Amino acid sequence: MNSHKLLRTEFPQSLHALDQELLECDAWTGELRHCRRDGNEIVVVSHQSLLRDPDGGVSLVTEANNDITEERRGREARLYLASIVDSSDDAIIGKTLDGIVTSWNHAAEVIFDYPASEMIGRPITRLHPEDRLYEEAMILERVSRGERISHYETVRLHRDGREIAVSLTISPILGPAGTIIGASKIVRDITADRHSQSRIVELQAELVHVARLSTMGQMASAIAHELNQPLTAVGNYAGALGRMLATPNADPERVRDIVERIRQQTTRAGDVIRRLRDHVAKRGATRRHEDINAVVTEAVELGLVGTRHQGVVTAIRLDATAGSGSLDRCRLAR
Repeated sequence: MNSHKLLRTEFPQSLHALDQELLECDAWTGELRHCRRDGNEIVVVSHQSLLRDPDGGVSLVTEANNDITEERRGREARLYLASIVDSSDDAIIGKTLDGIVTSWNHAAEVIFDYPASEMIGRPITRLHPEDRLYEEAMILERVSRGERISHYETVRLHRDGREIAVSLTISPILGPAGTIIGASKIVRDITADRHSQSRIVELQAELVHVARLSTMGQMASAIAHELNQPLTAVGNYAGALGRMLATPNADPERVRDIVERIRQQTTRAGDVIRRLRDHVAKRGATRRHEDINAVVTEAVELGLVGTRHQGVVTAIRLDATAGSGSLDRCRLAR
């Protein structure tokens, strides 16, 4: 029985073309696929030779086969892995334990703008800002102990000198003997994410500011009423003081009392305006150590602006041991 039929041999070319090459060259070498008795496929390197008789006729064909199935599978696995690495959107970089680049995929070229020819064999610290050079020693020291570093956020340099926000995942590379011979680094560019987060923070601050303005729109009439009271009182006291000073025997104690009342009402009006200004000020949170009872009292007074003429009566009970705390008194008053 023909051995090729028995083994269900797959040829890299037609059998006729193979026989023609064998007849012309007296030898042929190539890879063949055979099917074992158990149904598993194997790959062999086959070397076939012709032995000719003195008349030039073919007397014998010899064939030597070398099983390379595992080698072939390993080669295919490496090619498959290389394809995955090269098609990744993240930079995948190999380096020695001395920090010398050994591999550099296409995404690394795109992110950092360095071709592989300019990075392989060079120190990875070429990508580090001056104030981040210390990170490489820390990373290599941890990798050499067999540690894996996940999602380490830092910055690296683009070829044009600008900084790129990146997230690093670094794993040890093991050699055939199981020892650590290098590190594999996956680099994800998170610059756009950082910009988005910053923009979200800005928009949140804008919303807080708009909320304050909206609140003040609702409180405007009440605040106008609250301001009108001390200003009217100041006008009345000033008129009374003018009339008193116009008399030849004005009572000094009475004059001082009216002046103090004018000062108190002026201070009251100023406090209302200050609170209004602080409330609508477009600024971020400013935390300071404040007396908690004083801030709570001020917040309540601001919230009750314009309620006195409605007959609202309030009672505040404060804890004398409350002390102070780190807070933003303007935001508390919201």
